[in-house]
Amino acid sequence: MADIFSAIRKPLANLFAGVYAAINAKFDTLDEDLESTIETALETAVPTALETALPTSLNTALPDAIIENIGAAIKKAAITLNGMAYTPVNFGDDSAAILESTITGPFDVSGVGNGGTLILDIDGSGEQTATINYTQGKSVSGASPSTDISGESDSKFKISVDGDTAEEVTLTVGSLNSGALIAAAMQTGIRALGGKKALVTVTHNDVEAGKYCIVSADGGTGSAVVITAAENGSITEELKIGTAAGGTETAGTGDCVSAKAVTAAEIAAVCVTDITGATMTDNDGKILITSDTEGVDSSIVAGNSTLKTVLGIAQNAAGYGAQGLNLDDAEDGNYVVNATLKNVTSLAGKCLSVANRTVTGFRVYCETTAATDAIDLIIM
Repeated sequence: MADIFSAIRKPLANLFAGVYAAINAKFDTLDEDLESTIETALETAVPTALETALPTSLNTALPDAIIENIGAAIKKAAITLNGMAYTPVNFGDDSAAILESTITGPFDVSGVGNGGTLILDIDGSGEQTATINYTQGKSVSGASPSTDISGESDSKFKISVDGDTAEEVTLTVGSLNSGALIAAAMQTGIRALGGKKALVTVTHNDVEAGKYCIVSADGGTGSAVVITAAENGSITEELKIGTAAGGTETAGTGDCVSAKAVTAAEIAAVCVTDITGATMTDNDGKILITSDTEGVDSSIVAGNSTLKTVLGIAQNAAGYGAQGLNLDDAEDGNYVVNATLKNVTSLAGKCLSVANRTVTGFRVYCETTAATDAIDLIIM
C-alpha cells in the first residue's frame, strides 16, 4: 500500500511543481507587460498633458497672478524736453508752471523807491514788467514863509505822520535865521519823537521852491503829514505850515497802503494788471505766480527786477510746467527711470539724467538745456 502511495505522490509533486513554475512564469510575463503598458501610457499621456493642460493652466493663472503685476511694475511713456534747465514729469496729469517768492510779506519796497519792478517771462512770450508805484504824503508851506525866526517868541507846532497821534515839536529859535537852518531844526525835532516820525525829511527851497516841505518816510495811500497849531506859542503862522496857516497837505497815493509794508495781495493786484498769461495770488504771505498754461510749453522765468531782493524772486528764478504720463503715483521714490533719446542720430551734448524722484514724479535733465528732443521712458 505504501508503495502505491509513493508511486502516486511522486507524480503529483512533479505535476504541481510544473504548475507552480508555469504560474510564476506567467506572473513574470504580467510584470513585464504591466511595466510596458504603464510606460507606453505615460509616454503618450504626459506630453499630451504638458502640451494642453499645463499651458491652459498657466495662461489662466499668469495674467492674474504674475503678468498683471509685471505690467504694473514696468511702464513705458514718452515726453518732450522743454528746452529749459530741466523738464518736470508727473505720473498723473499735466500741470502749470509756478514760481513763488522765497520771502514772506509784507515787503518793504521803500528802499527801492517809487517805480520798483517785477519782471517775468511767461511761457517764453517775452519779458513783461509790473511796476509798483506810490507817492509819499507831504505838507508844504504857503508861499514866502519866514526864513528868520531868531527873534520870535513863538516856537511850537504839532505834527501827525501816517495817521499817528499828533505830537508837539519845540524849536530853539535863537539861531534860526535862514530857511535851511529852520528846516534842519524842524527835521531834528520831528525825528526825535520817534515811531513813524523818525525818518521824516524837511527841506526848504528844495522839493518846493521857496517853501518848506515836510515829507513822510513812507509812501502809499496810508502816507500823510498833517501839521496843526500848538495850543500856545505856535509858530505855524510864521512858517505858513499846516492848512490853517496857508499850507497845503497831500496824502500819499499808489498801489499800496504802505510802501514799508506792501502785502503779497497788493503785489499780486499790480501784476494782474501789468502782466498777462499768469495768475498771481497771495499764498500765506508769499507771492504765488501760476502760468495759465500746462505741460511742456508752460514756464515762468524771472527777469532782472529792481524788487528781486525785496520780494525774494531772484533773476532767472524759474518754474516749469510738468508733462503728465496718466499713470498712478509711485508707492515711494525708489523707482528706476530709463530715459532714451528718440530718433536722434547726433548724440553730442545730449546726456540725460533723471533726478528729484518723488511719489508724484521726477525731473529729466539734459546736457544741452535748450534741447527739445522727444524722449522714451521706461519706468520700473
